[in-house]
Order: sequence, then C-alpha cells, then structure tokens
Amino acid sequence: TAFALGMGLGELTPKILGDVLKRSEPCVVDADALHYAEIRELLEYRSLLDSAQRQIVLTPHPKEFVALLRICGFGDVALTPTNRLEYAMRFSQRYPEVTLLLKGANTLITHREKIYINPLGSVALAKGGSGDVLAGMIGALLAQGRSGVESAIHASLAHALASQLESSTYALTPQKLIQNLALLERKHYGQYTQYK
Repeated sequence: TAFALGMGLGELTPKILGDVLKRSEPCVVDADALHYAEIRELLEYRSLLDSAQRQIVLTPHPKEFVALLRICGFGDVALTPTNRLEYAMRFSQRYPEVTLLLKGANTLITHREKIYINPLGSVALAKGGSGDVLAGMIGALLAQGRSGVESAIHASLAHALASQLESSTYALTPQKLIQNLALLERKHYGQYTQYK
C-alpha cells in the first residue's frame, strides 16, 4: 500500500523510479533516488494530479537536497544554515503537493507553501542508517492511510524523541533507534495527553 525507496539502490534507481511513475500508491523517496534525473519526472507528474490521488514525501539531507535542487532546475545552489529555509520554501512553491522533509539540526517540513520546524533533533541522528529508519517510519504511516505531511511530521517527532532516550550521542545505532521507538508511548504518553 506504500513505497519507501532509494536507500542503497544505486544504479537500479532510475529503473525503479520509472516503475513508480506508473503506480498510484503513496511513496517516500530517500537517499540514492534523490540524485537521479528521473526524480524530476516523478515530481512534475505528481504536480499535475489532484492532491488526493497520491502522496509523495522526499527526505533529503542537505547534500541530497542540493542535488535535487539542481535536477529540478534551481541551478547550482550553495546550501547554508541561513538559506535552507528559503530554498525549502521555494521548492514547496514549485511542488506544493509534494511533502519535503529536509533533515538537519532543525528538521524542516514543507507542504503547500507551509513550513513546519522540528527543533528536537539530536547529534545522535547524524549517523548512517538513522535516515533509513525515518524513511521507513514515514512509509509505515503512509501505508496506514495518513497524508504525506502528517506522516512526515509524526515520524520526524517520534524519530527525534526516540534519539533522546539514548544517553550517549555516539552509540545510537539504527537498531537501537528502532528499539527506542517502542519505549516512546510509555515515556511520553502523559505529556501528549494534555494537548488532546
């Protein structure tokens, strides 16, 4: 009912992106898939569709976002902490029905020219495999029927909070991060009920 693709695909990526174009299921696109020109066709085809027909979430880190911007015709961008918000918004203006989750110390999520900022990140997440866990979480929420922006926001928050359960910032592995997700409900349930 949903796809999470890009992680470790390498040279298979263009073919798989081409196959995904022919499908209608929601998808989260990460890693290798953000470096290939076929991603532009997926985004431009998506922008012509009614928003209810397909959910697409992109989850680049800054270097992947620079590659994505170049592919999408924004030119050669030097992304900095001071201009990343501007480029995330410009991307959202061009592709308003696509949800962008730009990883970083403060994760930025854009959709329909609105921007959401998650300030709860941790340096423990700056490790290979952490983003794969995040993409999998978003994919799981998409598979349950949530919208792209909802999936990105909920997964980003849970991802950040799960990282905070680890006392050591250098010892957090993707496997431990997944284990920590199971602990979130018990640890944070009381805090969240006050907002319901």
